[in-house]
Amino acid sequence: MKALRIALIVGLAAIVMAGRAGAEDGTELLYVANSHGDDLTVIHLPDHRPLRSVEVGSHPHGLAASRNGQRLYVSVESSREILALDTATDEILWRVSVSDRPNEMALSGDGRRLFVPIRPADYVEVIDTEEHRSIGRVEVGRSPHNALASADGRHIYATSMEDRQVTIIDAATLKVLGTIPCGGVVRPIDVSRDESRMYVALSDLHGFVVADILGRKVIDRVLLPPAPEGVEPLEPHTPTHGLRLTPDDRLLVVTSLVGDYVGLFTVPGHKLIGTVATGKAPNWMTFSHDGRICYVSNAGSDDVSAVDLSARKEVARIKVGKTPKRLLTVVVPKRKAADQNAGGR
Repeated sequence: MKALRIALIVGLAAIVMAGRAGAEDGTELLYVANSHGDDLTVIHLPDHRPLRSVEVGSHPHGLAASRNGQRLYVSVESSREILALDTATDEILWRVSVSDRPNEMALSGDGRRLFVPIRPADYVEVIDTEEHRSIGRVEVGRSPHNALASADGRHIYATSMEDRQVTIIDAATLKVLGTIPCGGVVRPIDVSRDESRMYVALSDLHGFVVADILGRKVIDRVLLPPAPEGVEPLEPHTPTHGLRLTPDDRLLVVTSLVGDYVGLFTVPGHKLIGTVATGKAPNWMTFSHDGRICYVSNAGSDDVSAVDLSARKEVARIKVGKTPKRLLTVVVPKRKAADQNAGGR
């Protein structure tokens, strides 16, 4: 155990040094979508200072950002739109209407195509971010909910809740490369950088399953500690609704909506090495650019927990809007970054 802890600390330290080098080129911001409100909360990092609220429309759902940090894309369920924001000014640059309620999106590696699951349908809609229009659809199964891009952005993984599968799409050709049956109603997913493993949260499972991507099958099922007796999740049938691999793929962080904590699992061993208490009903997560802090949206207490992974403790809790879910860190280029010295507006 001591050797494992030393290895994890060394790995996290390497991420910190690499992240610091990259973050010098800009200002790091945390965007939080308040799903039962009409806005995003913008937080300055690393001091966890709330800057402002950006109105985008009722029920913002998904977030995606360009790799240069200049654009933030937001899916808005009420208006059935995708918005593009300038991260320096919060200006809405354009809007594109989609066919129905858009959910969590994914952006291709070149930033040109945005893949948007349409929840009441059986496809993802594809938006051209340069031409600002819908250019096609890819069938992925009924009730698509989340889309995730591979580390290089060449592949898009789209979930189908009703068909209990994940579809792999070639981001350049829009061709379906295969599907992975998951054995349950698929919720959030994450994929290793080498695309060998996929981690999947399922409805009614307090934990996650692991899939072999090349073999197109589930190979492991891992449980969190038993939930307290009689406790019901904030969202029905959803004891777990968030999981993410750390940037170095050495840890998997998993939320417990019924236990109000995140569990830390080794990768590839999937051994639970600790839990960290958060706010109520921890939901979704993202990481600081240096990989040191995991930010967790607490849908039941309207705040965000900042979890120091090496110390295994919550180091800050930041008040945000109503029912926060999706959240994303973005390094905004220094030459355009707003609020570097301001207290907000």
